[in-house]
Amino acid sequence: MKRGRDVNRMLWLNSKRKLGSRVLRIGLKGSDVLELQKRLGDLGYQPGPLDGIFSYLTQEALQYFQRDYSLQIDGVAGKEVYSLLLCTHLPVNRRVHIVTEQQTLADIAKLYHIGKEAFREFSKKRSLYAGQQLVFFDRQVWGTKDESLLAKESMERNSVYLTGVVSPMAIDQKYKAALRSPTSSTIASLNVTPTNCLLEVHQFLVNRRRKKQCLQLLSQSVGNVNGVYLPWCKLSRVDGRRYSKFVRQVRRVIGDKTLMTAFCVDMPRWNVFGGVDFAELSRDVNQVVIRLPVRTNPQPQIDKQYLEPLIHEALRDIPCWKLLLEIPVYAFQYALADGQQERKVLAYQVAMTKIFRQGARAETDENQQLYYRCFEKGVEVHIRIPSIPQLRSAIALVNRYNLAGVLLDSLGMEDKRLWSILQGHFSIAKFL
Repeated sequence: MKRGRDVNRMLWLNSKRKLGSRVLRIGLKGSDVLELQKRLGDLGYQPGPLDGIFSYLTQEALQYFQRDYSLQIDGVAGKEVYSLLLCTHLPVNRRVHIVTEQQTLADIAKLYHIGKEAFREFSKKRSLYAGQQLVFFDRQVWGTKDESLLAKESMERNSVYLTGVVSPMAIDQKYKAALRSPTSSTIASLNVTPTNCLLEVHQFLVNRRRKKQCLQLLSQSVGNVNGVYLPWCKLSRVDGRRYSKFVRQVRRVIGDKTLMTAFCVDMPRWNVFGGVDFAELSRDVNQVVIRLPVRTNPQPQIDKQYLEPLIHEALRDIPCWKLLLEIPVYAFQYALADGQQERKVLAYQVAMTKIFRQGARAETDENQQLYYRCFEKGVEVHIRIPSIPQLRSAIALVNRYNLAGVLLDSLGMEDKRLWSILQGHFSIAKFL
């Protein structure tokens, strides 16, 4: 009798069902179930015996996987699960540490060169015990880089903390030299013009000749970079379909290289009158950057109460493991003259120098946010700098919602303490 069961088991294991060829749920058997168990086990989950039988243990491991990647937690391996499991490298890599005798959280954090903040599910009220599983994630840290000396110095000095950099590339032929010295971890940021304004994007999308020239230039340059980023946020509703079509054309040109697009609340969502279908768009790209609209009023750019609703909005259509949160690391100076507000971007060091030289006073606004106030030539000036608590709260949101990582805008303008904060919250994923 036992021999008969063994023969039957060998028959369905040898049927060579490919993982992803059917929906898997509890009670099913086959070589694809065995492959599912192996993949879950490799990611640190516990699917039970590797026997090719979809048991309750396999279902529980799959549910933990679905929870970690914000999928529907139903214990069924379908299209959503396969889109992740069949990736060569997961965008957000789950790592597990098994606690040994007398290990402290500080010891474990030091072992992986991260901070205690990286263990997002650990409760301070609970003590560690031998055999306990501590989960943390490898996340991506990208930085936008221009041709300035400050940006180059920052990239070289902090390369150990960076997954890669995003460098500008204009789509006209004369700008081809912009990528003359790329690295293997460079993403080309494809700009219509330096402003990427709504009218310029529209004129580009309706002009077949310009799009064809752009794709030809891209095909010539793509061998020198590891991907392409479309940072456009200014888009009219009537251009939604044109934009999605262009994204698919870029995907065909670059093949399996990384393709990034942007998500901004100003971009019109799809309805019967047009707009962008972000759920459809996210299937064609590797990463989507949550871009922050520039706040023209003297308000902090990095504010948890401001960032969290943006993340919720993006998660309505885009999986968490495809999202990068843009974090502006520069300071803003607002000159308040004649009822108008002139805004200027400053590097952190430049802003701090100006504060000390002008003898600026630290004050708080109606939301208890800190800013510096001084006068230049009789004009009232407000300087707002991303504070360490603001940076910590923004980076903590990435762990809370299990996003793929962050995009720092712009390298060379940051407070140097930012890098220790990133190292404390993330295990940095290098570009694969």
